[in-house]
Amino acid sequence: MAAAGLGGSIGSSLRKTWNHRSKSVGRQVALAAWSLDVGAPARPYLRGTKVRKDKHRHHNSFVGLERQILFRCESWRALSAKAKLFYVYLKAKYNTLNNGKIQLHYSELSDMPGFGSRQAFYNASKELIQAGWVEKTNLGGLYRNPNTYKLTGRYDGML
Repeated sequence: MAAAGLGGSIGSSLRKTWNHRSKSVGRQVALAAWSLDVGAPARPYLRGTKVRKDKHRHHNSFVGLERQILFRCESWRALSAKAKLFYVYLKAKYNTLNNGKIQLHYSELSDMPGFGSRQAFYNASKELIQAGWVEKTNLGGLYRNPNTYKLTGRYDGML
């Protein structure tokens, strides 16, 4: 139990190995041995070492809508629930590089409540276009190309 808390002679020798900066390989070997012997996590906190974080990994787990849009924008309130859901899905696909090239297929929303028919999908997109929230940049459908949309940013300041 002394090794688990790093209090005994084993712990003090491992602590000396960890704090020794000139031999990083020895430190890694000591870490591996300590984690196997004691059953500790593989990388405990080490003072003076940097853990490289991947700064280019994006975790877009939310879609941002400003509170003024939700509570004060009359144009947002006038939209139907289907049009609002359509806009949220379009905005979820938006990154700063693809505005004007956002594709949203009927099959992506077909299992959502209210989008059981293609007509409901079409009406929601038409409503957003008429209200000025979205522009259609490429006409698809019969031409075997998908519809592409552009978020106008007229009401939404988070674009």
